[in-house]
Amino acid sequence: MKQWMLQFISHERLPPPHDIIVEKQKDGEIIDGRIVSVSAPDTTPVTIRMGVPILADDSVIDSDTAKSFGFEWGSHLEGKIEDESRFGYSLEQEIDYFLTATKESRESLAGKMVLDGGCGPASLTAGIAKLGPQHMVGIDINTATFEAYHHQYEQKNLGLFLCNILDPQLQPESFDLVWSSGVIHHTPDPKAGFDALAKCVKPEGKMYIWVYGTHFSPIVAMRDILEIFGLRSWSNGVVMNLCRLFAALTLPAVWLVQLLAFCLPPFANIATVKNICERWGKKGALRMIWFDVLSPKYRYKYSRATLKQWFTEAGFEIIGEYDYQTGILGQKRKG
Repeated sequence: MKQWMLQFISHERLPPPHDIIVEKQKDGEIIDGRIVSVSAPDTTPVTIRMGVPILADDSVIDSDTAKSFGFEWGSHLEGKIEDESRFGYSLEQEIDYFLTATKESRESLAGKMVLDGGCGPASLTAGIAKLGPQHMVGIDINTATFEAYHHQYEQKNLGLFLCNILDPQLQPESFDLVWSSGVIHHTPDPKAGFDALAKCVKPEGKMYIWVYGTHFSPIVAMRDILEIFGLRSWSNGVVMNLCRLFAALTLPAVWLVQLLAFCLPPFANIATVKNICERWGKKGALRMIWFDVLSPKYRYKYSRATLKQWFTEAGFEIIGEYDYQTGILGQKRKG
């Protein structure tokens, strides 16, 4: 953990000033220890484990959602699902998407405080950090967060918290830009997750949220069928093996779509077709996509109108919309 991360811990959770009790340190990083409040010594300390401050309760860390994504991202970090992409996207593609969706540039990020709400393996989080913001903070509840930080800790402007996105316990209005792509719809209360992230945005700051749209998906339809047969009770290992089988069976259909797109240019311009052609044929991508659909306990879908309404109610002006499924960029009004 870096010392600068203290400024982002909620004063209600741990009133400042803070003191850090160091148990293990490496290259200036606090690997293990505790953060205590000097002004309120009876407040429960924040534990630091493997470089990551833990702001979530044990019950949340032990939840099905945390375990599911811990298994997914742990497998990803070990190269067991995808090794050169994430859901078929290269890091360069993800960074381009981030810059386009947030209307930012490498120059405009300089000096900013940026939050990645639901950072997963933190590969994109670290990639954004290298663009030059003053501080880049990633939060996640998945149990692979410690391993993710181990891969990225040398990035001096990057820090990760183990947080519950519904109650992140971060200091309000601390970030110039909040980014959360494909995360809150996997929580038991996506609206609460949205509101919690919105509180982290400074006045005139920006927030980008992407959630699943309401369009039909054959993979989601298969999830609905499997739930009838007890999908929710199956272990992550069993689900992963099933996803390997489904990926192999799906690949010929992907090749057919790619062939039709090549032969029929108008067909290739359909957003869903374009998405399939760009990434579904890459090694491991289909396994990752299948697992990401089948494994999570929660998987809500929202219309563009609903998400825009959330932004408006939270005091944001809509300044951008992403053209695939439901991605909205808002700017928080001043005052």
